[in-house]
Amino acid sequence: MNRVPGQARAWRISMTVGRESFQRGRLGDAVNAFNQATKLQPQRIEGWVNLGSALLESGRHEAAVAALGKAVDLNPKLGAAHMLLGEYGRAHRYTKRSLEHLAVGFEPMAYMFARSGAALTYMMAGRW
Repeated sequence: MNRVPGQARAWRISMTVGRESFQRGRLGDAVNAFNQATKLQPQRIEGWVNLGSALLESGRHEAAVAALGKAVDLNPKLGAAHMLLGEYGRAHRYTKRSLEHLAVGFEPMAYMFARSGAALTYMMAGRW
């Protein structure tokens, strides 16, 4: 993998700025920083997940789904991206698609949230 000198450092800075901006509610700044991170190192999944999360929070749903989809393309079993896509689907009543994402194997820390999200989706669909 070819990297431009300083690219890893620039990626870390972009991610730090993005996380701090997100925590402070400066969603536009967070989106810009995470977008920069994905341009610097598009193979790094964390950038795509954080970009998707910031885009969801800022109401840019189509772009968020695309960013999270890129994360899933890079790692089809990535629990964090599937959880966000599942919760987005549940909130917008895309029951079948939501359940597909929530059914993916989640890492242990996210498992509880995935199960509760799946339960809520089933309840909303009248299947519980």
